[in-house]
Amino acid sequence: MTLSKSNIGCRLGGRLINHIAYADDLCILSMSPGEMQNLLNICEKYGSDHDIIYNSKKGLTMLFKPKKLKDLASPPLYFCNNQLDLVNNCRYLGVKIETYSGKSDIKSQLCKFYANANMLIRKCSFCSDDVKVFLFKSYCTNLYCTQFWYDSSETLMKKLCVGYNNSLRRLTKLDKHCSASEMFVHYGIPAFGELQRKHITNFIHRLQSSSNSIIMSVVLSSVPLSSLIWGYWFNTLHTSK
Repeated sequence: MTLSKSNIGCRLGGRLINHIAYADDLCILSMSPGEMQNLLNICEKYGSDHDIIYNSKKGLTMLFKPKKLKDLASPPLYFCNNQLDLVNNCRYLGVKIETYSGKSDIKSQLCKFYANANMLIRKCSFCSDDVKVFLFKSYCTNLYCTQFWYDSSETLMKKLCVGYNNSLRRLTKLDKHCSASEMFVHYGIPAFGELQRKHITNFIHRLQSSSNSIIMSVVLSSVPLSSLIWGYWFNTLHTSK
């Protein structure tokens, strides 16, 4: 509440948005390093007034700049007498965020997918097809936050698609040259492209039906008209490949 009353931070559709909190994870947003330091000072004072002890050593800062200014130096930020590390990437709520790209999160998800798929192939090769299908759906179709992979390269996405197809072939002991489309229809498992569209559609529905005031500020603003992410969603949903 104190942060909201500060009148410092980012604005979207006339609404102030300077922090996002989930459990004990707090993300503070500002338009400049000076504003960020003021918000950090507010948090530090609030902690002092209410006997809250912060683990300031876990704090990180990220600076999103236009690419033409990416070499511009940023002043140091301090919280509870500790200088916060300035990083180019961090993990927040399970998603790896980067200043100029999201490819690291895709690579991380790719490694996780292969680990799960290889575990199933190694341990469950003698199970019935029904069990294999159930396990594949449980461990290999929950690609976390694929809807945010708007800046992914075609090479990475193709690699993930090929891995997705081949993993099911190996698990069910099908020939490596068999039709992927027929395989997915036969087992009732969504193909990779279908899985992408399903994740995007479900996420858009959650956004549009959300009662959260911050989310609604984004949905009802002009952001969807120029957002790269919304453009990626539209192209994925309405372009046949």
